[in-house]
Amino acid sequence: MLTNLRSRIILTVAVIIALTIGTASAAELQYQGPVTLEGTEQFTLTAQAIDQVFRIDVALPSSYGQTDQNYPVVYMMDSNLMFTGVMNGAWGLQFGQEVPEVIIIGIGYAVENLLEVVTLRNRDLLPTNDPEFEAQNGMPDDLSTGGAEAFLAFINEEVKPAMNARYRINTDSQSLVGYSFGGEFSLFTLFTHPDAFDNYVIGSPSIWWHDTVIFDYETRYADAHDDLPKNVYISSGALEEAPDGDDFMMVSNARKMTELLQSRNYPNLKVSYKNFADDTHATSYLPSAIQGLRFVLGD
Repeated sequence: MLTNLRSRIILTVAVIIALTIGTASAAELQYQGPVTLEGTEQFTLTAQAIDQVFRIDVALPSSYGQTDQNYPVVYMMDSNLMFTGVMNGAWGLQFGQEVPEVIIIGIGYAVENLLEVVTLRNRDLLPTNDPEFEAQNGMPDDLSTGGAEAFLAFINEEVKPAMNARYRINTDSQSLVGYSFGGEFSLFTLFTHPDAFDNYVIGSPSIWWHDTVIFDYETRYADAHDDLPKNVYISSGALEEAPDGDDFMMVSNARKMTELLQSRNYPNLKVSYKNFADDTHATSYLPSAIQGLRFVLGD
């Protein structure tokens, strides 16, 4: 009986100790607020021509505060959705010394509703107006597609001067990263205002847009120029296209655009294409950005 009592006492003490340790561990968890990203800054900027408040996200290289050098700059669209992924991917490349340290500038929207973000990017990233698409996708009456020219003017005339005034930017090394509609915008920029950027990372471009109108832009550029001195990386995810091709033809169109550019034999064009075997439209943006930056900025 004494033995049983001793056993119960020992068990009780053990339980009390376990509970005490658990309580102490829980008490040590102190809330510190939301996660913040070291080395980043955020601003708002109202576009004069578009009458829209944009969110500007900036990621600085780790050495920025210890040097007086100017850094290459990477501009990207869809910052609301993709800024942190691209930033971390770029930092990984920099840590591995595969690319130089860069300043990353993401352009997004000062709104909380992601559905509103989608609607606004429909307005800003597409080169032509398509009322049928607007009706099918429920765009509000005060917004329309086809605002790529105005959006590019906003980048060139408002975003870039503001960033150049605040940061030490090497304006001889400017890259543009775009995905999906952002990839379409990047192609539009390449063929209409190529000198806006030196390097173009074009992930899963929506070449299907408006009956593949972007091929017309490419033709007009080719008819008027004998060179395209840029670094261009185009990619797609293999799972973005159905085997019968009865969809947006993301893979076929991206490959066709790459082959078309190669066929022009521009003496100073450096172009590459990658099809990611296991990626869908939801997943290929990150490998596109990482491998694209390696291609356009690496040695």
